[in-house]
Amino acid sequence: GREHPMDFADHEWLEVAAAWVMRAATVTLPGMPKHLTPGVPLGPGQPPHYQGFYMRDAYYGIAHAWDLLNATHWGENVAAMEHLLARPREDGALPQSCRPDGRGGEVCRYGSAGSTACDDTPPAPGWRGCKTLDTGPFAALLAAHAHKRLFGGDRAAADAWWRRWQGTLRRALEETTRNPDGCGLVWSNTSQPTVGYGFQDMQWKSGDVLYTSVLFW
Repeated sequence: GREHPMDFADHEWLEVAAAWVMRAATVTLPGMPKHLTPGVPLGPGQPPHYQGFYMRDAYYGIAHAWDLLNATHWGENVAAMEHLLARPREDGALPQSCRPDGRGGEVCRYGSAGSTACDDTPPAPGWRGCKTLDTGPFAALLAAHAHKRLFGGDRAAADAWWRRWQGTLRRALEETTRNPDGCGLVWSNTSQPTVGYGFQDMQWKSGDVLYTSVLFW
């Protein structure tokens, strides 16, 4: 029979499990469009572990599980991505995440959160340096994937969609901090270090950030 995970080949079980996770983690939260969260709900009728849309996690889920979703899910995820693309900071940096603020609106984060948070809102001192180093590259990767897959071969529609967001994506990439010596490596300011991407979520980094540099280039 095929009623238990042990009845499936490994790759079949992983596909079924991944499709279930993608659907279970796609929710509608107050003041936001339906979107993919980084975690499944904690229980029946309960909110997801992460309440909000995260650019980095969305790229992994949407890009690598695209074929496990249907056209409705594709449209929902791209609409959620556009929701973040439409909220650049005044310097062009894109939010790493947006989530409900508990008052019917939302709050978007451009820098680190939690115990490593910095004040990313103008005119706070040092606000411009308070930003993630991977959001711009992940936004470009996610948009490139949508451009390639969303429009069913309609190149004109795909290109028109890309042109709509091209300037936003370019500004976000240009705003990614790189070493002032001109080498091009993504750089965490030694006087205002960030918590960057690289599977070390709570570790301060300073100087050249090699993992994110690979992502950027």
